[in-house]
Amino acid sequence: MDTGIPALAFEDSENRSVFEHDYTAKPRKRHSDHTYCGPLPLIELQPSEVGTIEFNMPSTSAVAKPDTLNSEHQYIPDFNMPSTSKKDAKSDTLTSEHQLISSYNMPATSVAAEVVVPKPDTLHSVHQLKKAQSRNPCRTHTEPKRNFYADNLKAESNTQYKKLLNEYQKAKKQLTYANRVKRALKFSKTENFEKLTCNMNPIARKILWMQVHLCTKKTKGRRFTDEEKMIALAIMKQSPRSYKFLRRIFILPSGRTINKLISNLKVDSGINSQIFRAIKTEVENWPEAKKYCSVIFDEVALEPGLSYEKHRDKICGFVELETKSHNYADHALVFMLRGALHKWQQPITFYFCEGATSSLILKNILKEVVAEVVKTGLVPVALISDQGTAFQSALNKLKDDTRRQQIVENKNIDDTIIIEGHVLHVIYDPPHLIKGLRNNFLNKDITYKGKTSKWTDIVDVYKTDCKHAEMRMLHKLNDEHVIPDKIKKMKVTHYVDGTEVSPTLRNTSETVSFFDDLFDSCNGSALSRNKAKPLRQAVTKNSKHHEFWKGAVNRLENTKFIDNNKKECTVPSQKNFVTTIKSLTRLWKFFETKGFKIMRPRYFNSDPIENFFGQVRAYSFRNNDPNCQAFKNIFRSLLITRFIHFHSDTYNCEDAMGDQIIKLKNLFVQSEEERVIPTPLPLSSLHIDELGSPEQNVLEEARRERLNVHSRAYTAGWVVRECLKKVKCVDCKKCLTQKNQSAVHKWISHREFKNFKNNEKLTYPSEDAVRYFSYIVKETNEYLDANPNTNNICEKIYKETSKYSFDFLKCLTHKRAIHQYFVLITSKLCVINWCSIINKILRGVDIARLNKNTITCMQNKALEKYKKKLKNKKLNK
Repeated sequence: MDTGIPALAFEDSENRSVFEHDYTAKPRKRHSDHTYCGPLPLIELQPSEVGTIEFNMPSTSAVAKPDTLNSEHQYIPDFNMPSTSKKDAKSDTLTSEHQLISSYNMPATSVAAEVVVPKPDTLHSVHQLKKAQSRNPCRTHTEPKRNFYADNLKAESNTQYKKLLNEYQKAKKQLTYANRVKRALKFSKTENFEKLTCNMNPIARKILWMQVHLCTKKTKGRRFTDEEKMIALAIMKQSPRSYKFLRRIFILPSGRTINKLISNLKVDSGINSQIFRAIKTEVENWPEAKKYCSVIFDEVALEPGLSYEKHRDKICGFVELETKSHNYADHALVFMLRGALHKWQQPITFYFCEGATSSLILKNILKEVVAEVVKTGLVPVALISDQGTAFQSALNKLKDDTRRQQIVENKNIDDTIIIEGHVLHVIYDPPHLIKGLRNNFLNKDITYKGKTSKWTDIVDVYKTDCKHAEMRMLHKLNDEHVIPDKIKKMKVTHYVDGTEVSPTLRNTSETVSFFDDLFDSCNGSALSRNKAKPLRQAVTKNSKHHEFWKGAVNRLENTKFIDNNKKECTVPSQKNFVTTIKSLTRLWKFFETKGFKIMRPRYFNSDPIENFFGQVRAYSFRNNDPNCQAFKNIFRSLLITRFIHFHSDTYNCEDAMGDQIIKLKNLFVQSEEERVIPTPLPLSSLHIDELGSPEQNVLEEARRERLNVHSRAYTAGWVVRECLKKVKCVDCKKCLTQKNQSAVHKWISHREFKNFKNNEKLTYPSEDAVRYFSYIVKETNEYLDANPNTNNICEKIYKETSKYSFDFLKCLTHKRAIHQYFVLITSKLCVINWCSIINKILRGVDIARLNKNTITCMQNKALEKYKKKLKNKKLNK
């Protein structure tokens, strides 16, 4: 096989003919055009037909060695054995006396045909070579493979055979016959798999193909696509423990592989240029209709808590809005985009806040977010939120700014908002609006044109219907829908009908029917007509929405809510519903002028962001109130895996299906950021004084200080041990440790143990190392109490500790490295311990030991936060 042609062997080991194949001949031919010239196939002839068969042998055909062949030699090859002979490249020709007479071993009844080889110098041109090749009937080495694959092709069905034939024709000019048929058979398997799984869920089909495709590969030889990794990430985040179990049964990526997928995506609070850059890349080639979108924003509750991010050297858990503050964050303000005419959605950014965000800050953030959205090429047309007090106040301030601008420019005044030259319409979430009206209807009467409607009429109808146990008319209703004390005020989505029982029942039924139609008109999306619910469809030029909305605005403006004291009350949902209807009316006129014939009102609500919050709470494990660090990690994971939707019937909204616009390949573009490595400063030559003794008259303080010394000595031993692992030096070890135990080593001696593997003991730090460790701990705690929300904490602490001397280390070679390791390891340990203490206070754990005289500023702030949380829980009960 070294020559690229089939090898032959002969019975006579001393006399062997070698078939030579010259690949250097010019012009060089494709591999499929080469002629492998071998002996003639076995031919049975009649005795009368015995003779010789002559044919022209090309110069590149097999020749015998000139030193072993002459005109009298004859060779009878045995083709049942492989050849071990080598070709002689220098033997290009045969002399005129040389003739090779080949004959096959035949049975006794057969006669072998003789083959006479003429002089090779008679072939003078490529044309003669091709002519001789066409006359050569010796190309039989591919016949078995050809027949084998051809039989497999014939076994296919007629329809499949045509597809295979088309695939075969495409590759006919590129590959050899055997490879062409292999390619066709591979195509056949793919086609059969697609036919088998055509009705399966796309994700399930991808998982099944992953099992079929990778089952023959070794564990370390398996390669997964980005889509397969995303599916695995979604499964793992639902339940890491279940994912480990599934990996034992199915072929899935390892956890390390999945973590590498999202490690390059840097997600933090505020505007993330990486996300907006990916959006800009994706929407460049979109049609104009698909670029219209709305900006949705809302807040989600978080659990107060601090977490130290080692790789970024910062503490996560403080308020991060326009600027960072020392307050503990307990909410996240999230922004999301949703297509106005097409079905897509995309979370874009978030901020950490404490309670409700200030309206002034929210106003500035809205301007910043909308400006970034405009830079991507998208066209925002609406701002959507719920009826939060801060949200309404911020939107009203933006309206006032726009109104002043319209007055100055002498333009028509409306309730729109103009940001970056784009007109934005304010829409409040219709499900929240209808719930607000329902909640006010529970304890107030509704009056319209002198007609009064009462919730008690609905209760009476429900109780009457419950008496008919065998055949109920309102079988879908239960106590949680009707009885005021049992109603879950954020979960009701059903409405009722009734018959005339009391004087006000007819008015109540009309009011309920109006609210039902009002919600349908703001929640329609279907294109088909529904005779029973004509408003539950998309808005068109001839739909009934336009006439109904005019009457609805008039009725809402004239409807009054009367409390138990017969006083008229102001209901925000009533006013906001009017704003929403007017905004939808203006949006339809805007889209109609652009040439669009359909507008779906359901695309203008907060369902996508509510579903997003539900996924945050259910990701990895059920956690209704994740902390800031967990929310940040989940937000990053959902940016990648949100194409897999998880919706529950208990969610506070309908399932708002929509594709994300960010593609994985665009999201990770330029995601690698240079990690900030602390640059050590030159050590100061200042010396530190010895530790002073505590006051003798304060026994409690002395006892506490004595415990601190023992605990710091024990921890300093671990720090020294870690430093010596990085720098293996005998001189450094002598300076950082000591053999003789002192009073500060009591805890270490009590906890000492022997490691049976290498017989190592606990490390006894030197007194100088313990003293230096104590000063680093002191500086770290003081710095964290003053500046806990800064970046590069350990780097700054390293600079703060440069005023202390590290001269007790006599090894000049490793002094700088040991000092840097010692400070960084100690400061990171102190930051983690400081965050742990704050988190215990925020959770109300171990707060009895806090002393008013020794409590720090940040600890006191955490204690006040916990007391406020307890007070709110009691009020809610």
